[in-house]
Amino acid sequence: MIAPQHQRVIERLIDLFKDNPHFSAMIIGGSVAKERALPTTYDGGAYGRVSDSVVAYDLAHNTWLISSLAIKTTTTVTNSTDVIVSRSHNGLTWSKPVLVAESGLSNNFDKDWVVCDQHPGSKFFGRCYMEWDDSNNNGRIMMSYSDDGGLTWSQAVSPVNQSFAGLGGQPVVQPDGNVIVPIYGYDLTTGAEGIYSYTSIDGGMHWTDPIKIAPSTYFS
Repeated sequence: MIAPQHQRVIERLIDLFKDNPHFSAMIIGGSVAKERALPTTYDGGAYGRVSDSVVAYDLAHNTWLISSLAIKTTTTVTNSTDVIVSRSHNGLTWSKPVLVAESGLSNNFDKDWVVCDQHPGSKFFGRCYMEWDDSNNNGRIMMSYSDDGGLTWSQAVSPVNQSFAGLGGQPVVQPDGNVIVPIYGYDLTTGAEGIYSYTSIDGGMHWTDPIKIAPSTYFS
């Protein structure tokens, strides 16, 4: 028998005209139950559109998370991109966006990814990790974590030494709680492309300097 919290699969659908993320809640082996747009209103107004949505499930807190890049225009910035998370305990009703990282005049956040520690034996069981990069600052890698089902997020940190512009990192949590992040990058000096990797053994508080694993070519 499938546990109730596992009976719903969240799918990302895109409204091609408004570029707003939609979702469908599906009962496994059944038909679509609901389809609607995620809330995009926040304390400062409403996001114009969102993109790059990623779905994760937090087993420890019985919470679905959908991370996105949210684009807004204010009196001081145009097309500023924030990193946000929408939360749900049942896959049908979703929270207003939770702000993970707010971009400023000098930032351009890109390629978010979220994942949660699903291993009950891990010392960080239930911790969720968010990764994104700042393309306006040499593709700087940014990492944040949450211990309460995505309700609050830590101050973003980065590896101390990063010699490449990063793009599209995808954290992977190991059974012991260690986190490995493979990521594409190109060397800031030579322009040589490659796949890099960096890790954390303390729950995302610190990250090792990335190492190059293999050469690579980026395909958009």
